[in-house]
Formats: sequence, C-alpha cells, structure tokens
Amino acid sequence: TDRSSIAPGVTTVNDDGFVLSYGAGVGWDATDRMQVVLEWDRHRLNFAGGENNINMYTAGLRFKF
Repeated sequence: TDRSSIAPGVTTVNDDGFVLSYGAGVGWDATDRMQVVLEWDRHRLNFAGGENNINMYTAGLRFKF
C-alpha cells in the first residue's frame, strides 16, 4: 500500500492487488414473462482510513422476451 497526501488532511491510497467480492440473489417468476429479483453483494475495499466492507442491495424486474 502506497500512501500520499494531495492536500493537508487528504490522504490517497494506491493499492494494487486481488480483492474478493461475493454475493447472493434470488428470483421469483411473477408471471411467465416477468421475474422479481433480489440481490446482495459485498465488496471489501481499501480506503485511506483502512479496509471496509461495502454492501450493496438491489431489487429489480427482469422481463423475458
């Protein structure tokens, strides 16, 4: 990890490497042509203040053509 400062109180980080992301999701067929989808993803990211887990929750509709 390479840390530098671009301004007083502002720290930047340059960290090249492999980071694991994972998630899970479910889908329900509401009709023959439409599906309701719920998903969760977790990303482990490195910030200037340390490592943090970022969770993303999504809900959507898929239409079949």
